Amino acid sequence: MRSRAAKRQKVFQISLRLFSLLVFALIWEVAGRAEISFGLRPLSGTLKALVDLIGSGDLAYAFLISFRTLITGFSAAAIFGVSLGLIMGTFRRFEHFCNVYLMLLLSMPTAALIPLILLTMGFGFVAESLIVFLFAVPIIAINTHTGVLNIEASLIQMSRCFLASRSQLFLKVILPGSVPMMMAGLRLGLSRAFIGMITAELILSPLGLGRLISISTSKFQYERLFAVTLSILIVAALILDGMQRVERRLLRWRH
Repeated sequence: MRSRAAKRQKVFQISLRLFSLLVFALIWEVAGRAEISFGLRPLSGTLKALVDLIGSGDLAYAFLISFRTLITGFSAAAIFGVSLGLIMGTFRRFEHFCNVYLMLLLSMPTAALIPLILLTMGFGFVAESLIVFLFAVPIIAINTHTGVLNIEASLIQMSRCFLASRSQLFLKVILPGSVPMMMAGLRLGLSRAFIGMITAELILSPLGLGRLISISTSKFQYERLFAVTLSILIVAALILDGMQRVERRLLRWRH
């Protein structure tokens, strides 16, 4: 009975998502044909431009260049942010030392740091990767840190009562207990990394997806502009959905 109810719930959720996408597509098409705005184009024209970009290979090449920056910056942010969050949650003195800087990075507009990066590191791959890193690392570190702090104190006390060593306490209690918030931080960090990637390419160097967006805007090719934006949204949504599925598999033990 429970499995049937779960299947029905899943079918209902998928149907609701498809219906919302259909409504959104219909509104977009009608608004584009009604010429509400000069730059707004109907969905049909956007999809045609998307097919043309895929067929010409321009979109795949742009994603290849942009993803090099995204993967480098986000990988560094994930490793550094998770490590920093775990250390901050384990050693409280280190938390007081680092927390203020993370809060500053999270609260201030990260795009304001781009001129400083430009002056110190110039244009190029390293500067773009650093921007992606700065966009993603604060939320990853803070979420991981929060995950460590939210572990039940009774579990830690019980481990100490059973004379668990510091390494055993970390590997068997702190690390597994912080995984839910850690994974949530990685998903949020990845979404911010996409923003950092596009921001870096638009401001620093016209390469990859940023180049397609800049050329489409300068030539008033709004169908191509919307097509590139739509492709970024679709790819980002698919990657985030994949991360969520991995998270569910890793957290089966919680249920």
